[in-house]
Order: sequence, then structure tokens, then C-alpha cells
Amino acid sequence: MLLSRLPPTTTQIRIYDQGYRPGGRTSSRLLKFEGDDDLLVDHGCQFFRSDLPASRSIVDDWVEQGFVKKLDDIKSLSSPSSSSFFGFPNRPPFFYPTSGGMVGLVNKQVDAWPADSVVMSSSHRVTAVERDESSTKFKVTSTTGKNAIHDTADKDMAAAPPTETDEFDAVIFTDVSSTSFKSWHRASALGSSERGIPEEFLADVRSRLENSGRVPLFSCIVVFETPLELENGAEAVTFEDSEGAAWFACRSSAKLGQSGGSSKLDAWVIISTPKFGVDEISRVPMQTEDGKFIPQDKDYLRGGPCQALLEDLKGLSSNPLPNVVHVDGQRWGSALPGVKVNGIEGGKKVCRDVLYDGAMQDLAPTVAYPEIGGDEGEKKSFVMHSSGLFQAGDMMAITSPGVEGAIVSASECADAVIEFLTRD
Repeated sequence: MLLSRLPPTTTQIRIYDQGYRPGGRTSSRLLKFEGDDDLLVDHGCQFFRSDLPASRSIVDDWVEQGFVKKLDDIKSLSSPSSSSFFGFPNRPPFFYPTSGGMVGLVNKQVDAWPADSVVMSSSHRVTAVERDESSTKFKVTSTTGKNAIHDTADKDMAAAPPTETDEFDAVIFTDVSSTSFKSWHRASALGSSERGIPEEFLADVRSRLENSGRVPLFSCIVVFETPLELENGAEAVTFEDSEGAAWFACRSSAKLGQSGGSSKLDAWVIISTPKFGVDEISRVPMQTEDGKFIPQDKDYLRGGPCQALLEDLKGLSSNPLPNVVHVDGQRWGSALPGVKVNGIEGGKKVCRDVLYDGAMQDLAPTVAYPEIGGDEGEKKSFVMHSSGLFQAGDMMAITSPGVEGAIVSASECADAVIEFLTRD
């Protein structure tokens, strides 16, 4: 959004991505099977809404360009007593990229960036941001290579990883963990003024989450040897409220608009409830007692959370589940921000000094919070420091949780950055 609104200038933008490629919680995976078709699955975000005027014009433009489509033809199964998974299936509209899975939305934005103005630096984790008072520029230092990757096992970490330093007029953070945590999170070596970030900026960022907390979720990717058959041919499910683990499940090919083909393999993604997420990270913490981050262990995910989620899916079928040929899992410690205003109470819990929310909130339609903005709406869906530091993303949005909050935040932040860069 920033690039599309900047006037033709010599502005140079560098994107630091602490993963292998852009995407984050809107990532997708391509699963390869010998002698069979590849399967694309979304292991994080499943679709998104567009209810607010601030995002609707942007999403409508994406639809017109063919980037995005409405999900309006998926056969669904939902209990009357089930809590809304972003309104699915009874409160449309729901949007989804036309190709490439959820990460396709990100990739289309990246592909549109002018190569002479933008540098994409994958596997780069920012470890320090310091302002040079003589030049008023920020020196950004990053760790590169496998040490930058969030879930690299301790045994695979290099003793002396390479680093890089570059200078910028403004810096935008999108990972809230980077500026709200001080030490334990590998992606968050910046949440202390000792790292060169003004304390008032860090405090503003933390304040957006101090009452709402974060929502942890688990996802399970499962591939069956033959198609799973559910009641009425359902291809997406919102689960009945209970003590179960699963909140939502969907056949991947249904969202992608794929049918037929030579492959009989059937990929599904199951998303846990917030309560299951909080209970699980309480049982198996994400960090040690002294604050050190614990990378997620694949054997634990496959044998623990994934099995609980599969058991709930099994309960929907009148027949035994088809043979499983692949299963994998993902732990999202900060999958969503908690609801900031008028949320359902009773789900808050502090795990290793971090506030989480396990309540089943109503997440549709997306609403803005004028209570936070005040009469004149002076508080926006991003945080800014006068020196040129910005924090954007859904965790900062003064809307209910979801991708739509990230869209609103990005749009507002882009305008603020342009105003900062073009000031007299």
C-alpha cells in the first residue's frame, strides 16, 4: 500500500522477512507426493472478511483486478450452537485469493513491487534499530541465514551468524512480538530501550495488548488417501461448542476451486479453538521459566495437538476416517489479537508473563472501536513515534480481530509514513 501511494521518487524500501518468504499467518504450503499431484494448503489464515468502509474499497479493487474472489459456493456443516468462526458460514461475505492459496494475496502484492525500488531480504531477522542523531537516520542490524528463522532448532544455530547493517529514514514494524517482548522470543530482540528503541514507542505498542492479550491457535494439516465423506457432502465445518479441540475445518481444494483431477488425495486443515490453544501452551509452554524461546517440535505437534483435532473431525463422519498419508501441525502463539472492546470474559490467562485469551469470541462482522479512538478518532490502527518509527498490523488495529484489521492498519500507516517522508 505504501508503494502504491508514494509519488515517483528515489525512495528505496527494504523488506526484512524473518522467514523463508513473505506470508506469516497468511502462509500456504505446497505438499509434494511422489507419483501424485502437489497439494496446496493454508496452515494459518483460512479466508478473510471485508465489512468496514476503510477496507472495502481496497478489497473491492482486489476483486476487480482478479486477485480475490468471494467464497460463496462451499458446502458447509455448522451446528446451531457453534461459535462463529469469522461468521462462517452464516454471515458472508468471505474472501479468498483466486490463486496460490492465502499467501497468493501477499505474493500478488510483492510481484507488483518495482524491482528498482524494493529489496526483499528473506531469512533476515532484525536485532537492533538505533538512531544516529547526527544524521537522524536509523541503523538497522539484522542476523541472516538459519539463525534468523523462527523455528530453527537450537542444535542447528550457528555460533557466529552473519549480520548486516543498513540505514533508513523510517522503520515500520509488523511483527508485534518484535517490539512487545524483551528477550524470550527469537523474533523480538527489540522490546527493550537498550536496543535503541524509544521506551515511549515500546510502551504504546504494548498498551494495545495489555487488556486484550493474544489468541493462540493450533492448526493440523491432514492428507487422506481417499476423499473424506461428511454429511451432505460438506467441505467446511464450524464445530459445535463443547470441550473439543476443533473450531473450524475445510477441504483445501474447495477454497481453491479445484475439482476432479488425477489425484484422489484429499487435504484438509483443522483449526483449534482459542481455549484449546491456551490450554495447550499452558501444558506445553512456548518458553522456559527463564524466558528462553522453545521452538515448536514437529513430533509433539503431530502426536499431540494434531491427534486431538483429528479426533474431532472423525466425530463428524459416520464412517472411519480414510487412511492418513500425511499429517503436520503448526503452533501460532499470537494467531490473533484478543478482542479489545466488549469481548466475552472468562478466557484470560497469563502464561509465562504473557496474557492470552481463550474465550470463544464473536468475530463477525468486523467492527471498529470508536471507544478507543475517542471523539475525534485521534488513535489510529497503528503506532507512531515522531522519530520515524511505526508499528502496523492487526495487533495494532482498533477493530475486531482478523485480516481486515491488518488491511485497515496498513492503509492508515501507509498514509502516515508518506506524510512523514514528505514533511518539510
